[in-house]
Amino acid sequence: MSQTLHLYLPRDFVMREIYKPIPELIHDEETTKAGTIEEYLKENSKGLKQLQEQAESLLSQLVVEKRVEVDYSKETLLFCANESLIKFLGLFEKLIKQHFLTVNSINFTVEYDPELGEKWVSADTKISGEIDQVIKWEDSFIKDWVSVAPYPEREKIRLSCDII
Repeated sequence: MSQTLHLYLPRDFVMREIYKPIPELIHDEETTKAGTIEEYLKENSKGLKQLQEQAESLLSQLVVEKRVEVDYSKETLLFCANESLIKFLGLFEKLIKQHFLTVNSINFTVEYDPELGEKWVSADTKISGEIDQVIKWEDSFIKDWVSVAPYPEREKIRLSCDII
């Protein structure tokens, strides 16, 4: 099953984020004499108009389409139905997509530990990125998962990350 994730950011948020770094970049006496950053930019060659055009160009590119391949085996769906986990499985998938911004695929399978006699669903994910960033996303994901899924249900769906 293939799904498309659309990300739409409000215009005022994007404009605020685009202009945010400007004070950090311009720290000279000319800026202080000009008063505001806008006045400084109007007086200089780039000008505010050019910066606004660049911002508009960035805005037009902010609709992000990300295909995430999601696969549920029949065994997984039967296990979740028998264990009353279907709603939690959907929530787990949604949280993965929310927290792991570069997730490429999610493959849900049933795992079994014969020594303990336990079964659980494993969400095997492929995620592009740096290890440090993925760990931060995982920490955030776990906090949200623990806050919305009760025990023992949350123990029956587990995350496995393959960083590529």
